Amino acid sequence: MKQFFRIIGVVTFFAICGCHSDKRVNWQITLENDNKEPYGSYLAFQSLKYYFPNAKINSLSKGFRYTGIDNSAKPTPGKKLLILLGLDFYVSKAELDTLMSFAQKGNEVMIFCSDLDEKIEHTLGCYKQANNLEEIKLTEFNTGRQNIDALSLAVQPGQKFGYEGRSLQGHFLLKNLHTDNTLLSGKLTATRPDTLGFYKKTPNFLRYTVGNGHITLHAAPLVMSNYFLLQKNNRRYLDGIWQSIPGGINQIYWSQYFKHNGSESNFGVLLKYPATRWALVAAAFTLLAYVAFESKRRQRIIPVIAKPENSSVSFVETVGRLYYNTGDHNGIAEKMIQHFLEWVRVHYYLNTSELNTHFATQLANKSGIDLTEAQQLVKTIHDIKLRNISMDEITLATLHQRFEQLYHNYRSKNGNPRHQSATTY
Repeated sequence: MKQFFRIIGVVTFFAICGCHSDKRVNWQITLENDNKEPYGSYLAFQSLKYYFPNAKINSLSKGFRYTGIDNSAKPTPGKKLLILLGLDFYVSKAELDTLMSFAQKGNEVMIFCSDLDEKIEHTLGCYKQANNLEEIKLTEFNTGRQNIDALSLAVQPGQKFGYEGRSLQGHFLLKNLHTDNTLLSGKLTATRPDTLGFYKKTPNFLRYTVGNGHITLHAAPLVMSNYFLLQKNNRRYLDGIWQSIPGGINQIYWSQYFKHNGSESNFGVLLKYPATRWALVAAAFTLLAYVAFESKRRQRIIPVIAKPENSSVSFVETVGRLYYNTGDHNGIAEKMIQHFLEWVRVHYYLNTSELNTHFATQLANKSGIDLTEAQQLVKTIHDIKLRNISMDEITLATLHQRFEQLYHNYRSKNGNPRHQSATTY
């Protein structure tokens, strides 16, 4: 026990140090036994080996169906404890029968939940109040102060427990026990419960005797959270919970179900109702009939269409001759520049909306040409666009050679001879 208290002290120290770090604290409720965030259950899970040193501890998966608990609980001497921790706890009829049978054999079942399945409420004669308040975040209107000193234990009269955090307000309303045993296939239901704890003055911690064992209900699952247990004196509340369990436990199963839906399988929910069951059957037969009758190919073979001839080269040659015959060197130069800038955008991913010093620097870096040459090329393009120079065949040929040099550099560098220059014509 002293070792467990040392663990709490160490975790408290790191929690205080963590408040000054840059890492943001996750305040989401998970109740996972390996989660050291405020609303994980790491401390409660780790405490089991100190309170039950002779017990073997197993963690069940979140999707575990309790109809298999008898298979997991091998026949060994001593009692077994099944701890169920989460928010919404719904079970199927088969799961409820299995849990009751598990308890009747002399084992212990302890359920921490916010919302309790009505089948369990009907069987045990208790009704869960203040459901799902745990998921309401703290705000200026919901400060959590109502949870300070809100809890107490029957074995520790006068001692109050609580914290300024998310809701601990869950409690039970007891009614007359039912005599209807149909839910349990004729098995004996529970006796009137022992009240082990309270939220203020209302019961929130009940234990039912079922056969040779017990089913224990706790209406405030966040008492198992790290944040609750790290508050002053709240470890004594955990003392009271674990010490209330009868001795002789040699096997513990921990189920962090969080929200258990109670369906046997995904299809179990659909097959549960006759209308959806017959709809699925009809859909299956329809699909099979469609596959059987439509599998035969009815469409005629599509003839192979010859690939269209690429006439772009002929078009370029025609346009080139047209410009040459008219002697419009400026027009040819502007077309060459237009295609060159498009080529730069496609291959070097540069913005050509502004041809300035920044563009020349990027072009030199991308293409590998000298910066002075890139700047001179940009200046030439500007002069041609502004008609600052007189275009003749020699000037046009020089511009063509500069462009071709860039295209050649790109093809040499990337090894892709399929890229043709934009100035073919």
